[in-house]
Amino acid sequence: MILARAEKLRAEIVEKIQYGVFRYVDYFPNSSRALAELNIRDFTYYAQEWLDAPYNDWSIRTRDKYVGILNLRWIPYLHHRQITHIDSGHVLTALTDATKAFRERYKRAPSISSYNDWLTCIRGPFKHAVKLGHLEKVYDPTKDLENKTRYKRLPDPFEIEEAEKIIACAYKYYGIRWGAWFEFGFFTGIRYPGEAIALEWPDYYPKTEIVKISRIMNNHGVQLTTKTRYERAVDLNDRAINALANLKKHNGVDRGHIFLDDELKPINYMGKIPRRIWKAILKILNIRPRKMYNMRHTYATFGLMNGLNPAYMAEQLGHSLQEFFETYAKWIRQRENATQRSLMSQAIKDIDNESGAKVGQRWGN
Repeated sequence: MILARAEKLRAEIVEKIQYGVFRYVDYFPNSSRALAELNIRDFTYYAQEWLDAPYNDWSIRTRDKYVGILNLRWIPYLHHRQITHIDSGHVLTALTDATKAFRERYKRAPSISSYNDWLTCIRGPFKHAVKLGHLEKVYDPTKDLENKTRYKRLPDPFEIEEAEKIIACAYKYYGIRWGAWFEFGFFTGIRYPGEAIALEWPDYYPKTEIVKISRIMNNHGVQLTTKTRYERAVDLNDRAINALANLKKHNGVDRGHIFLDDELKPINYMGKIPRRIWKAILKILNIRPRKMYNMRHTYATFGLMNGLNPAYMAEQLGHSLQEFFETYAKWIRQRENATQRSLMSQAIKDIDNESGAKVGQRWGN
């Protein structure tokens, strides 16, 4: 049986040679001739090819992060090996050594997010080699590597009374610029500080009472895209409009960046002033410390608990509907439960009105 199969394979190869269409890589993918035929390169080559591939639409920040991971975690172990000569053992050894080195340096295990980023950077070069036809998918040594499941913390919003105290305290002790900064944050739900810092006056449309979110600030500067890569329009309520009116009147300008520091310069993303003021206000008010980002969660949960449609809120925040439901499921259930309780109470009242007696009195009370 084996001999018959071998004879058939030989005949197939001879026929292809006869017609000039035989390729070593089709039958002996790991042979030296196949590698020469495909001009197979080492891991570093494919890592660079992957980083530069046009199908990767990354931000500068993301690309720089991946470059750092490759240079620190993978290239030192795999740079000299041809892509087809790397097996799962090499990859797992490199991953183990990288994790050990991280523990020794930082005295802790890498976070789930960091670990998953490492896997993204090892999968990428191999997937690119597969796309080029230089590696069979079945021989990809990273195909069975699985991301760790990220533990998703529940949002930790402020009570609306706490939000009002924070805003009032900011206006009182830190002036209009910082009062407006926090008022706008609590009543728009945009991402702080990145989206807020990047806002400019032309993004504000007073007639339609919206701001357009199309940029975000990070430690590389202004990125001409949002976190989700989609521009969105955020409807402004009276409190958000009040914050902008206060800023325009106080700063005396309606051009350039909306939020300025006390020197009338755009707020520095890497600067510590907004965070320092935030921490000081929470301490003054004896409010449990939480990140400034929770202003966004406060806006979302306040809207939900006051009857706003989840689809509308998701659009305002720049979430997909699925992501919004996953993030705020607790508050959506609370709202639905309250609605159902209210409906039940009304139904009971209707029965009472029809009978002319309270339900409880029907049972001898």
